Amino acid sequence: MAKKQTLIIFLLFACGIVQAESTQKNYDTHVSTEETTGFLSGAVIGGFAAGPPGVILAASIGALLGENWNSNEREKDNLEITLHETNLLLTAANTELNSIQKQYDLVAVGNSI
Repeated sequence: MAKKQTLIIFLLFACGIVQAESTQKNYDTHVSTEETTGFLSGAVIGGFAAGPPGVILAASIGALLGENWNSNEREKDNLEITLHETNLLLTAANTELNSIQKQYDLVAVGNSI
């Protein structure tokens, strides 16, 4: 009888813990295509190479590589945006420099006469 009561109490606490944990999860995060591709290809390759343990290990490595690929793509996109903004600033500076050079040339020609 005591064993049944202990088991029931344990199950009640376990259900409470599981419920509390599931309410804290953030289910709005989306997995990227690269992560999914890395996970699945790692699972397939690991399964062929080493069986069930290989599936687990290779799938986790593939997911990490996919996540790394995704972060590299975001960083590359940010760098491209920064490069474009810098090119616009450089173009504006060159335009201003040409304008000042023309004004200087007009003043220099006017003073030499």
